[in-house]
Formats: sequence, C-alpha cells, structure tokens
Amino acid sequence: SWMHAGRRFKYEKETLLSFRVVQHLPCDSWAAQQQQRSTEPVLAIEAVPVKWRAKVKELSPRTTDFRAVVADRATQYGRLPSATLRTRSRRRPSLKMVMLAACLARSTDDKLSLAAWRTFSFVGTEHSIANKQSIRASGLSTQKCAAIEALDGLAPEFWATLWLRSTRQVLEDLTSIKHISHKTVACLLMYGMQRPVVVVDRNVSRACHATFGLSEKTPTDVIFWWLMSSAPAGLLFDLSLLLLE
Repeated sequence: SWMHAGRRFKYEKETLLSFRVVQHLPCDSWAAQQQQRSTEPVLAIEAVPVKWRAKVKELSPRTTDFRAVVADRATQYGRLPSATLRTRSRRRPSLKMVMLAACLARSTDDKLSLAAWRTFSFVGTEHSIANKQSIRASGLSTQKCAAIEALDGLAPEFWATLWLRSTRQVLEDLTSIKHISHKTVACLLMYGMQRPVVVVDRNVSRACHATFGLSEKTPTDVIFWWLMSSAPAGLLFDLSLLLLE
C-alpha cells in the first residue's frame, strides 16, 4: 500500500499524490511485466542527445551489474519496492494533469506548490487553466510560470497522442520545451504512463556516486542518460526507488 511504501517517496512523489492526479502507484502486475521484459535498456546509446552522448560514453563506473545492485539494496531495505505496491484502479490519468503537477512539484516547496495548484481552475476535458492570470499570481518563479503556461498551451491532440509515442519521443518532445527537464518528464513517464524509467534528482545522483563509483562531478543529466541507456528496462522501477532510499 502507499502507507507501507510511502517513506521511499519524497518531494515530487508526495506532492503528485497530494494533487490527486495520480491516485495509485504502478501495481504489482505492471512491475511483474517489466521484470519479464527484455534485459535490453530502454534507449540505445544513439538515442542519447548529442549534447550528453560523449560524456555518457566516457563514464567508467565501478560496476554495471545492475541486477546485483538492486538485489543488494533490496536486502538492506527489506524487499523490492515493486512488491509493496497495490492498485485499485486501472483508469488512465490525464497526462496533462500529471505533467503540470510534476512541473509544480519540482524544486518547489510542497506547501507553495499545493497552494498554487488549488488556485488553478481546470475546465473541460482538456483540463485547461481557466484563469491564466492565476499562474503568475500563484507566487511561483518566473521560469516555472513560463513552463506551466507552455504546457497548458499545448493542443489537446498532443496529450491524446502521447500514449502512442515511444519513451524516446516523449522525452524529446517535452524536454524541448523551455524550463522542462528530463526529471519532470521522467515523473510523467513513471507515474502517469507507467513506463520503465528512472527519476534522477540530487539524492539519486549522490547514491549513484557511491553505488557505481561515479565521480562526484558527474552531472545529473549524464547519470540519467547513462542509466536509461545502460540499465535493463525491467530493473529501472526498483532501481530508481532503491537509489532514492
């Protein structure tokens, strides 16, 4: 249940749930399906953006045995995160709502982001923000307001066809929007679309430095693209949450 696994989720995860756009986390059956997937990574190295590709190739981690890392950390914390999750609903959430919530939650105080969320009046099946002025008046930073306005301005067709796109396409399309990072899109992919992905923030980045022997100067972006292009797809969900722990 959420109460059982709740302490593993911080910052964006708690806020996403408080917004009530993601009522339940990925279920056991989904996690089991991911475990049975191919052991190939989600992305090929050629799919990594050119900006980071060379740095990803230059990484020399102490170990790349991701299965052993997951097993070791699961032993430390009692059990795999995927074994603690349950679901009572298989309804597809509104991807626009999940993305807006993830954008609000990133690098923002929980109380401020939740207060800002409550000032938005969503209308219609497209969940558009009725009063655009409420975005600027919510107390958020200029960059975050610009990102929210950009997301709210995307056509309904974009969100409707997002389910049909590959993980690579979703990352490319959404990170091309100014002030939208891979971390925000990864939250959408994991919690909204239930895709195998790893959410890399500063806490996960520090854990990767210690676990894989990466340099402390390795940027978070490089770690994200390295994991996405190296770790087996079936392990990403558990790996992401165990590293967060």
